[in-house]
Formats: sequence, structure tokens, C-alpha cells
Amino acid sequence: MLLGDVRKPDGAPYRIEDIVAWAAERGEALSAASLSRHRTNHLLPALGAALEAQQVMEAIGQATGRQMSLQAAFTNVLIHKLLRYLETFDPSEIDPKAVGRMLETGVRAVTASLQLEKAERVFSKDQAAMMAEKVERRLAARNLDPETLATIRQEIYGLGVGEL
Repeated sequence: MLLGDVRKPDGAPYRIEDIVAWAAERGEALSAASLSRHRTNHLLPALGAALEAQQVMEAIGQATGRQMSLQAAFTNVLIHKLLRYLETFDPSEIDPKAVGRMLETGVRAVTASLQLEKAERVFSKDQAAMMAEKVERRLAARNLDPETLATIRQEIYGLGVGEL
């Protein structure tokens, strides 16, 4: 509502006063000033960070030719921030349990990143197999020999003989 993503039935965006009234109907006491502060201090910076992350992902995609998923980008940012923090922190000034939790979070992020990469490779291989099958049917219909079809499968699609 505060970001304008939910609208009234007539299509008009909710105003802060409308949200205050909506909350009051449900027994919540909110002020227009507190909603405005929340929007300014929390929602808009979070939205800006999300848009910035999307722009970085698009720039990486243009530079490398590989599109990065939002999950992969988030995991990479999390790992990067954790590594930067670990390089600069003073062990005498921090709770060892907190460092343990951060390291555990980092390990989970790396694990998630590896699982995402594996899933992307499997998905890409499945897509390649589907495309190879379509191309092979068309080429076989034109009497292309099986040896040439196998070469296309291996060298163009990166698939072995039995991977369909």
C-alpha cells in the first residue's frame, strides 16, 4: 500500500490517510507521520537497494553474457559482505557466538549458491537436449546420417549420445 502496489477498486493509489483509517478499522493505532517515516526510512531505501541490485545483475549479464538469477545475486552479495566484514573485524570486540552464526550463514549461502548453479546447469542441459531432439528430427527427416547427428549433439549441444 505504501509503495503504491495495491490500489483502490477504482484504480487510485491509497493515500497515507487511507492506510491510517484502514489500520484503525482493524484496531491498530497508526499516525500519518509514523507511516511517512517508515516509508522514507525503510521502504524506499529497500526498494532503491533492490533496483540497484537489479541494475548490477543486468550489467554483469551484459559484461559476461550470462544472466544471473536474483537468488544467485543475493547469495553473492551476502557472501561478499560477509567476507569483507571478516577481513576487517577485531576478534576481541565481538561475541564469538555471533561470528559463529555469521560463518554458518556464509556456509549456507555458499551451499545455496552451489545448488543454484547446479540447478541452472541441469536446466540448461535439459533445454539443450530438447533443442537437440527437435533439430535431430528435422535433420533426420532430410536423411542426414547418424554420425553427423551424433557430432552435432556432442559439439554443438555438448550432449553425449544417450542424453535425450
